[in-house]
Amino acid sequence: MALAASNIEEAGVFADRSMRLRELANDRNGMAYGHALLSHVAKAKEDWDAAEMHCHKRMELVGKDDQARLETMQDIAHIKATNGELEQALAMMQESLELAEQLGDLDGVIVARWGLADLAEISNQPDEAMIQLSGAMTSLMEAGIPAPDVLKQRIEKLTT
Repeated sequence: MALAASNIEEAGVFADRSMRLRELANDRNGMAYGHALLSHVAKAKEDWDAAEMHCHKRMELVGKDDQARLETMQDIAHIKATNGELEQALAMMQESLELAEQLGDLDGVIVARWGLADLAEISNQPDEAMIQLSGAMTSLMEAGIPAPDVLKQRIEKLTT
């Protein structure tokens, strides 16, 4: 509620308090969720080191939960890209794409391809960005889902 209301400080206090309770109860799933939330709060505050630290703690807690690992990898890749650590971001986003494809997770595939396209554009590789965005569009079409306008617009921008 506090996070939705854009009161980041208050959200951080509640998330931290909730985390302490989850730690006392040794609730591993709750702690994994808590670290995801605390990472989100840290990103909203632009505290990238804390955000990444919470993602790594979440990764330790989720173990073999591939869905949680996928989401966390993508979060870490985003943080790395924001910090200018493009090679690490690229490696993590590529790994997340492979996992998403293995899991058959369409959302994960789209997020990974979008992130890879972002990284390609940042690295001045428009052809690679087009490959990734085209891959996203193909995945959507294969699933019978119309491509969103934002994806079409982004592809159009690369072709003009």
